[in-house]
Amino acid sequence: MMDGAQVDAQGHHIKVRPLGEQRFDADHEDFAIMIAKLVSLDDAGIANALSALNAHASRHFSAEDVELRALGGTANECHLDEHQAVLTSMQEVAGLVASGNFEIARKLAHELALWLPHHVEEMDLRLTQALFTKRTGGAKIEIRKPQRLVHHA
Repeated sequence: MMDGAQVDAQGHHIKVRPLGEQRFDADHEDFAIMIAKLVSLDDAGIANALSALNAHASRHFSAEDVELRALGGTANECHLDEHQAVLTSMQEVAGLVASGNFEIARKLAHELALWLPHHVEEMDLRLTQALFTKRTGGAKIEIRKPQRLVHHA
């Protein structure tokens, strides 16, 4: 596992840090890479790339949605709603691409490049914390190597 996806989408550095839920972390990395690819493709590749991104997002969101529904709660309803809004946007854009508007897919990718890191850091972080607590009954502890102390004379 990498230290999170770090790809450039035409001026956007998409950094998605891993949250510790491997099945979701790998999907987030793939999502970031697919977004960056969509931004940079020529018109001929847009429809297939958008379709692949939509399929990936649908699978990933479905897996998260199962967990969110099981956990319940208002915050999780908001998370579910956000997933649906992204999928709806992708489907609407796919219809426009089918009629020859390829630039709209690049605009969607641009917006997703801005959205994804925040979604992961806010909503998915809460989900992974809740899943960890459910499995273990406690909070995750991170042990980090301290930085070398510098003594000043």
